[in-house]
Amino acid sequence: MNLRALAGVGVVDAPLTWSSYGPGIRQHAHEDQCAVSQVIGNTVAWLTVRGVVEEALGSVVAPPVPSVIWVSEPDSFSDVVGFWNARALVATAASGSVGAVTAILLPPDVSGWLDLAEMLKLRFRARYQRPRPDAFIFSHTVPQAGLRAIAAQLNLTEVDPPVTQEHAAPGFLDTEPDPLASSTAVVGLDPTPWYCYPRRYGRATRELVQVFSGRTIIRAASPVPFRLGTGGWVKVSLSGLRALAAPRRATVAQLFAPDAWFSGDRLSLKRATMNTYEIAVTIPEPAATLTAALRDAGVTFTLSDKGKYAQALLARAPDLEDLVRRPGALEVMTDLTRKRTDRFKTDLEDLLGDKSGDTSLVDDILALARETVPLPHQAVAELPKHGLAAGDIADVLEQLVALGLCSRGFSIDCAECQMESYIEHSAVTPQATCPGCGAAGAYRAAANKPAGPVVRYRLNSLLDRASDNGAPPHILGMACLRQHAAGRPLYILPGALLSDGNTDLGEVDLLGYLAEHLIAGEVKTSPEDFTEDQIKKDLSLAARIGADIYVMVAVHPLTEGQKDMAASLATAQGCQLLTFSGGTARPA
Repeated sequence: MNLRALAGVGVVDAPLTWSSYGPGIRQHAHEDQCAVSQVIGNTVAWLTVRGVVEEALGSVVAPPVPSVIWVSEPDSFSDVVGFWNARALVATAASGSVGAVTAILLPPDVSGWLDLAEMLKLRFRARYQRPRPDAFIFSHTVPQAGLRAIAAQLNLTEVDPPVTQEHAAPGFLDTEPDPLASSTAVVGLDPTPWYCYPRRYGRATRELVQVFSGRTIIRAASPVPFRLGTGGWVKVSLSGLRALAAPRRATVAQLFAPDAWFSGDRLSLKRATMNTYEIAVTIPEPAATLTAALRDAGVTFTLSDKGKYAQALLARAPDLEDLVRRPGALEVMTDLTRKRTDRFKTDLEDLLGDKSGDTSLVDDILALARETVPLPHQAVAELPKHGLAAGDIADVLEQLVALGLCSRGFSIDCAECQMESYIEHSAVTPQATCPGCGAAGAYRAAANKPAGPVVRYRLNSLLDRASDNGAPPHILGMACLRQHAAGRPLYILPGALLSDGNTDLGEVDLLGYLAEHLIAGEVKTSPEDFTEDQIKKDLSLAARIGADIYVMVAVHPLTEGQKDMAASLATAQGCQLLTFSGGTARPA
């Protein structure tokens, strides 16, 4: 048997029992028998690939590509190698089906092979989608005239190449809308580049698995049968588990199994060949996943003060995420927050003699002094409107009361001690009594309608401190991302300090992951704070941790110029940009 015939890997006598008992190869099969067996897939090479399924990138089926008709002299090594490589690329496309791509190695003369042309015609017509041309006829050694003779002997109509270059991607080819059209071929065009589209291999099986927090055992029968005792290794890949939607980092994969790695959207493991697999995986907590993803970049993190306050608020009132997206809600919280007075700040600067602009010490003292000021309590009519109706402001305040972050009550003006006090409704008595000196007083009425006591609202100390530190806008950013996630796995921290060993890298306002994408973000109340320098600083931190998405959140609308600048800078470092501001952050 010559080298050309050997490239067909022989004819299998009993293809249905081959997987269990091994091939029965005819050692002296005629070349026309080898050709027919290649067309119908009854050779060792073709039977082997039936255990493998190919998925093209972005699709479960291969793009429509022509079949391979490779012509070779008896012992042409270059033709045998070229055909072998081309067949390896096409063999797994729809393997085992009547629509599989055909790859066949032929001698320069097939004039006496009467059945081959009809068999090829039926194979071509069975394909969906049917490419145009149906086949490439090629050889490294046989001249063009010989290839055209082969086309004529196989009843193939020669057509011009669909494109001028050989290395065009699949999809540049036409398709044949008429399944009964005559068969066509391009002569002399190397087919190999047409089959080099991105793909992955494997045969899948589906199992219903109960997943536990912590360790889970996944049991599944092998979709590819193996003869026991032969040994060998395979790559076993898992997909479909929601928990697998995590940042594609080596350290994250090893949380699921010590020897695991990510391959595309799948978790892969090396396992010995067997007919039933038991795979132990550990489902990590989201916090551990984020920690591992940053450890992959050599970065650690701790919650920032804003992050701690925001988390404390959400632990107390998870529905606050929905409320902060309501127009005016953040402004109402700010209006009821204790203020750091400008007069006190000016007096401190004068006292310290510090006019240099370094206000860190002044701000620390100012924050401390703020804590000595009583929590403000105001009526709806006394609050700034921010374009809201009084009923809308009252509704925001009532929602805060329902969340346990605000109280309602009356105010007492004491004529004896000259102090104003706030009495929650649960402590209101028929006779107003000053809680300081015990003197009888009166509940305050509205300044412009002195017809009886008026309801006043006061934030609790947690929301007051969180608002003073700027935490509620961070919760707004989390809420926007949760809506954007649309049910995909999302884990976000509302503020973190990043470190590389003992080196402080900086602070991010949003840190986490959305499915496989690592997120870093910045939150501003005023969009003017998103300067070019600020965005570059943010993106530098995002690049340091290997973030896939940079998020910009502003309470008020960003300009198109700011968005375009940020998009250009993010794209330059391979980062996706997400922006939420104005109406996209707080829809009316």
